[in-house]
Amino acid sequence: MNAECNALPNNCCVDNKQSHNVATLVITALLKPLKRIAAYLAMHRSRRLDRLALRELSTMDDKTLKDIGISRGDIQWASNLPLSTSATTELEIVARRQQIIHRR
Repeated sequence: MNAECNALPNNCCVDNKQSHNVATLVITALLKPLKRIAAYLAMHRSRRLDRLALRELSTMDDKTLKDIGISRGDIQWASNLPLSTSATTELEIVARRQQIIHRR
């Protein structure tokens, strides 16, 4: 300890390395919830875009939907899925299954 540290009450001398580690821990602890919030908002935005894509699909004619490999019923089903599920991903799975069935 140097003379400056002895002048402080209770001899509370903290070296720069310790204070840097504490600051890093505090910043990390504060960023974790912010990262979770940002991830949630990004997921929510993605799901809303999914729903917009479903609306676009619902405006297409039946022949085009058949070419894609989905039906109006598939679109209706996907639009009723909870927001925690990606409706467009589920429709892609349905379309792939239809392609496999029609290849046989």
